[in-house]
Amino acid sequence: MGEKEQVTLNIDQLCTNENLDSLKIEDPFMYYSIPAVKKAEYFCQDVNVTILKNSGFRRNSVSCPGRMETEEILQPIRAVRRKSCISFE
Repeated sequence: MGEKEQVTLNIDQLCTNENLDSLKIEDPFMYYSIPAVKKAEYFCQDVNVTILKNSGFRRNSVSCPGRMETEEILQPIRAVRRKSCISFE
């Protein structure tokens, strides 16, 4: 079997609410692959380009099995990989 090409989206391309609305209609899986959009929808908040600009960081937990410590590392999000399965659990 051949591997599917990973589709990515540069969040900077979504500079207007119209672009965001268009993405939701044309490619809902890509739309909900954006962490800020998924979070806003989950909490019944308005989704617009402002949330994309204000949530430009992703928190990753890094644990050290020897000490069982957790440290948060902030990483900027500029590109999102399209997911083929979305869960709101």
